[in-house]
Amino acid sequence: MKILFICRGNVGRSQIAEALVKKEAGEAFEVFSAGTKLSGPEQPIGELTPAINEVIDVMKEVGIDVSKNIRNQVTEDMVKDADKIILVIDENDPVPDYLIDNPKVLRWDVLDPKGQSLEFTRKVRDQISGHVKEFVQEIGKTIKFAPNLVPLVLSGEKTSTWRLFDDKNLKVGDHLNFVNKETGKEFAKAIIINIREIELGNVQDSDYDGHEKFESKEKMLEAYQGYYGLKVTPSSILKIINFKLL
Repeated sequence: MKILFICRGNVGRSQIAEALVKKEAGEAFEVFSAGTKLSGPEQPIGELTPAINEVIDVMKEVGIDVSKNIRNQVTEDMVKDADKIILVIDENDPVPDYLIDNPKVLRWDVLDPKGQSLEFTRKVRDQISGHVKEFVQEIGKTIKFAPNLVPLVLSGEKTSTWRLFDDKNLKVGDHLNFVNKETGKEFAKAIIINIREIELGNVQDSDYDGHEKFESKEKMLEAYQGYYGLKVTPSSILKIINFKLL
């Protein structure tokens, strides 16, 4: 999924949002940012000090250096190329006509921190961080696969994944980003089409449809205990998730 964040000058809010999504979701998304009305040429935002010192400083507080990020003027081509567009703006910011009523657009109402105090800018960062966490949790459900399973997924041989202790609250209709566990790279997108729950010890041959098989129930238990620890027992609830690639 390609996500485009937009604010007025692409030196504060949209840069903060882009950086926080990259930190929160890794490489699950392609993330970009741009501005509706740049005050000058496209250039590293660190060259715009002291006007945005506070933006650079509050991002360093969370371990992110945005000073080398390039500010960009938004274009219609950027908008067409993006899967999701998020306006990080307030009521005083200009919005191009081609973004109004665009079904791909979301809006986060956030005040401009440019030229404001460190404390004000910190509150803006934290507000955007809250939006980002909610967005990633809702849109960016990521499942990691061992490298040997990647070609099976891509070929259509593997159409099911099994999960214990589901901390993502996966449900039918969720869009998923599939990531190679070894490289961290996204290799596919999918949608959940069916979910069933059974006890691990009650897995039958028919449950393996679209899923790699274990030699025995003992080997299966051993494998899942290797993933999750000894809390896994034959009575642990297994979530069988069927998906379709997009």
